[in-house]
Amino acid sequence: MTKFEKYYFGTCLAMLASGALLMGYWVLWPYNIITVKSPIHVISKTVKPGGLLVYEVEYCKYMSLPAIVTMQLIDMEIHFFPAITVNLPKGCTKSIRRQELPMRLAPDFYHLHISSTYQPNPLRSITYDWDTELFQVMQ
Repeated sequence: MTKFEKYYFGTCLAMLASGALLMGYWVLWPYNIITVKSPIHVISKTVKPGGLLVYEVEYCKYMSLPAIVTMQLIDMEIHFFPAITVNLPKGCTKSIRRQELPMRLAPDFYHLHISSTYQPNPLRSITYDWDTELFQVMQ
């Protein structure tokens, strides 16, 4: 084996080891992106179909990453809302959020299930789930 071949082999081996370490770090590192006080406080305890549900999210966000947020309105059935992309500011704060409810909701007690999916690196996505307090839909 020539001196060039040894150098080339050593360089390739070092690059492979570095890549394996980086991928291991990306996959195994315990990311803490956001913490949310749960259950999420509902401000509007009674809402009419088609009305606005107002709730307050108290959170601490540690990384500046966008999230894909999906919401489901849950009682005996599950009503899905379209996914949205949200990038809340980094830091600890309270945020008042509003969600328009569907027009055709039966009177009942509901809660909103919120899932936020973050992708801190190309190999990993992390999903956090929260629920709101119960609220009542009335005619």
